[in-house]
Amino acid sequence: MHVPERVIRPHTRASSSTHIASAQVPTKHGVFTTHVFASAAHVEPAPDGATPEQEHVALVFGDVAGKSSVLAASTRSA
Repeated sequence: MHVPERVIRPHTRASSSTHIASAQVPTKHGVFTTHVFASAAHVEPAPDGATPEQEHVALVFGDVAGKSSVLAASTRSA
């Protein structure tokens, strides 16, 4: 599935994010689409020198492409 640039990209300080996967989630309220992204984490590199990644999940209902008023909620885990 193509995800247009800046439609549901996570807004982080990372220079880029990578779309990893999408899946349809049928519910009694309708079909939602989940999108998973990864971006470089803003933490110290791992002992092996690897750059840790953060994963972001967007749960989308309907077509949000090109919309100017899209309800969004954001939470952060520690």
